[in-house]
Amino acid sequence: MTWAEVSQSNLSSARRLYEARYWRSSVSRSYYALFAAVTSAVPARALPPRYTAPRHRDLPGLIDRHLVRLAWHQREAMKAAWRRCYGSRLMADYNVGRDVDQPQAKQAIQDAIGIMRRMGVSYA
Repeated sequence: MTWAEVSQSNLSSARRLYEARYWRSSVSRSYYALFAAVTSAVPARALPPRYTAPRHRDLPGLIDRHLVRLAWHQREAMKAAWRRCYGSRLMADYNVGRDVDQPQAKQAIQDAIGIMRRMGVSYA
């Protein structure tokens, strides 16, 4: 399986979870769709030794260093989408005392689709 396929699979899961009103799980899957889409464009040499994926906190820097084909404002938009989606994912996965609502889940799906589009990963 490729990172693009992982991205597509996670987006499909996020959409199904959203339709079933599982907002928390939808946010988590949306984040991983986004993460996998970016990872699909990162060369293996840019990963930490013995890793097959980047560390989550490294994604903004990897976007700047390895997606130079994109305009500056596109990279900034991707990093903003990553920050929103990552923050929502952390809350969804680790802060069970706070609710995750439909607008957050919808935004996470939109962020994932936006990044997948920029990475050339099919999202239909």
